[in-house]
Amino acid sequence: MTEVKKKVPEGLLYDNEGFRMSTPPEIASYIAERVGGGVIADIGCGIGVQTIYFARRSERVIAVDMDPGRLEICRKNCEKMQIENVDFVLGDALSEKVIGRVREAEVIHSDPSRLKGGKWTMDLLSPNPLKVSRAYGGDMCFDLPALMPVEEIPQEWEREFISLGGELKRMCTYTGTLKRYERSAVSLPGGGRVVYDPKVDRKIWTEERPSRFIYDIDSSISVSGLLPEFLSLYGDMRVIQQDRQRTLATSQAVIRDQFITRSYEILVKAGNLADLKKRIKEIGAGKIYLRFSIDPALYYSVKNSLEEGLDGDTPVFIFKFQDLFYAAIRI
Repeated sequence: MTEVKKKVPEGLLYDNEGFRMSTPPEIASYIAERVGGGVIADIGCGIGVQTIYFARRSERVIAVDMDPGRLEICRKNCEKMQIENVDFVLGDALSEKVIGRVREAEVIHSDPSRLKGGKWTMDLLSPNPLKVSRAYGGDMCFDLPALMPVEEIPQEWEREFISLGGELKRMCTYTGTLKRYERSAVSLPGGGRVVYDPKVDRKIWTEERPSRFIYDIDSSISVSGLLPEFLSLYGDMRVIQQDRQRTLATSQAVIRDQFITRSYEILVKAGNLADLKKRIKEIGAGKIYLRFSIDPALYYSVKNSLEEGLDGDTPVFIFKFQDLFYAAIRI
C-alpha cells in the first residue's frame, strides 16, 4: 500500500520525534470535531498539532507534556497560529500535581508515545491509557496503534479505526458519553463510516476467480472486523483474497465506495506467462505492475520479461488467482 505522506500545517515548528508522533492534520481536525467543545485536556500534546485543532473547536485546552522542549514547541506553534485559549502544563500526566491541574477538563484526550513497530501492549505506551483512565475517569479519547490486539482494550471502550487516503493510520477509543458505537471504520478525508451491526450475517462469501472488476478494500475494514458489514452493502461483491490487512474483492458490475481504494477492470486472462505477454501487447500495454505473490528475487525478471517488446502506453496490473493470470487496468 502506498504510504500517505504526513504533513504538518505550514510554518509549524517540530523536531524529528515530535513529527513522527504528530497527528496528521486531517485526522486532528476530525477528532477535534468529534470530541471538542468545552474544556479539553490534551495529554502528551507533543508539537501541538492536535492541540491547535482542539483549540479551534473548544472553549479551552489544557496541553500537557513531560518533555519541556516539546511543550515549548507546542507553545510557540500555538503562538504562530494565533491560538490563545491554551494553558500549558509541564509534568507527568499521572502525577498528583498534573491531575490536580487537569481535573476541570470535561474531556481527556491522550496520544501516548510509543516506539516504532512491534507488538503493542498498553504497558508499551506512555502514559499507559489504562492508568490514565483510572486516574481521571469520565469522558476520554485515546489514540492507539491501529494494530493493537483487541484483548488489550477494555470491552466497554468504543474502537474506531481511521484510515487516511486508503491507509490505516490509527485506532481511536472513546469512553463515557463520547462512545457512540461498539466499533466502526472511518475513511478520511471523505468521512465515510461503516459501523458494527450484530444483525449482519458474519459469513463472508468468496470466489476462487474474479468477475469483471477487482477492488482493493480499505484496510480499516479488514482490521476492524467489519468486512461483513461492508459486503452487506453490495450483494454482487465477493472476496477473492484476504488477510488481516488486505482484502481483494470482485463483482460483475462496477461499484464505487469511499472504502474502495483502487478499482480494476479485467481485460484479458491467460493460462501462462507466454500467452499473457502476447495478449497484453494486443491491448496496448506499456508499464506492467505485478499484483500477486511472487518471490522478491523474481519480481523484476518477470516484470521485465513481460514489458520487453511492449510499445503501448497503458499501465497494466497483473493478478493471479488459482492457475490463471488476469491483466487489468485501473478505473
